[in-house]
Amino acid sequence: MNDIQGALDELAPGLGADGFELRLEAVEPDGRVRIALEAGPDACRDCLVPDELLVSILESSVRERMPDARVVLEKIGF
Repeated sequence: MNDIQGALDELAPGLGADGFELRLEAVEPDGRVRIALEAGPDACRDCLVPDELLVSILESSVRERMPDARVVLEKIGF
């Protein structure tokens, strides 16, 4: 789980600059990695890439550490 958090920590500054926070919620036994993306009050929603691209970026980063991972993204505050 720490390895996956490390992957998110690498991506967090870019999202944080636009007012978003990434959180690792859970790693399920079946390989699902639940990640929350929370929009802060001043988040630039127009700056965020489309969901499909964001999930692809997250999966690519997470799979470097957990090859069979499948990212499930939950958006909060949108």
